[in-house]
Amino acid sequence: MNEAAVIDRVVFREGTADRWPDFERLFECRGGPKACWCMVWRATPEEAKHTDGASRKVAMAKRIAAGTTVGLLGHLDEEPGSLDVSIRISYDQRNSMKDSIVRFHLLLVVFFCLPVFATAQTVQSHPATGTARMNAIAKGTFNVSLKPQPISDVASRAEIGRMSIDKQFFGDLVGTSKGEMFSAMGTVKGSAGYVAIERVSGTIGGRTGTFVLQHSGTMNRGAPTLTVAVVPDSGTEGFSGMSGNLTIDIVGGNHFYTLNYSLPE
Repeated sequence: MNEAAVIDRVVFREGTADRWPDFERLFECRGGPKACWCMVWRATPEEAKHTDGASRKVAMAKRIAAGTTVGLLGHLDEEPGSLDVSIRISYDQRNSMKDSIVRFHLLLVVFFCLPVFATAQTVQSHPATGTARMNAIAKGTFNVSLKPQPISDVASRAEIGRMSIDKQFFGDLVGTSKGEMFSAMGTVKGSAGYVAIERVSGTIGGRTGTFVLQHSGTMNRGAPTLTVAVVPDSGTEGFSGMSGNLTIDIVGGNHFYTLNYSLPE
């Protein structure tokens, strides 16, 4: 393969918060630097006390969420499972009355073949119908807005809260969702529960449609438990026949999702 032709097809982007899913796939793929997260030379004295990969991931996520420039990411042809390029850049800047010198030093160029959307798919037959189904994983970030809503007299007397859900999804799933949540507090601090329904409208891997997510969450004296499932037969258009579940992680104040799903081939 002509190396120059390949480089011409690589698109570079700054490692901003909306690109966090790309960072996560790069660092956590097989052979990726998930033990260091390129934090060895960035860590503050306090951060340097924690040398495990999970702590370094949190530290990197905080920097990116705060808008700190940490480097560049590149994709080849924008295709899932593409060759990603991570370039770490440092620079020295000296200013005086006579000169202004900005010296960029490319410290590291790392190439990883990512096992992202396309390579994360498997195909199996449905046990009842024999229909081939595709199993896949979609990852990314989302923003959420929760707003209090009026409740009935019955719900008010039961001390049940009601809120609207308005989300924007980024990453492998690009779209929005609308829904509602009902919650109740326990008598002990740190204990509560909620249920919610939201309809997601978006695109994953070239398929477009809608599907419904059902939430059931509890907080037991500060210990959270959450189940989010795709409602059976709620998928429309490209998501018809979808099944699966979604997990949510909050790192540095940012929301991350992982959608494990199955669709008919």
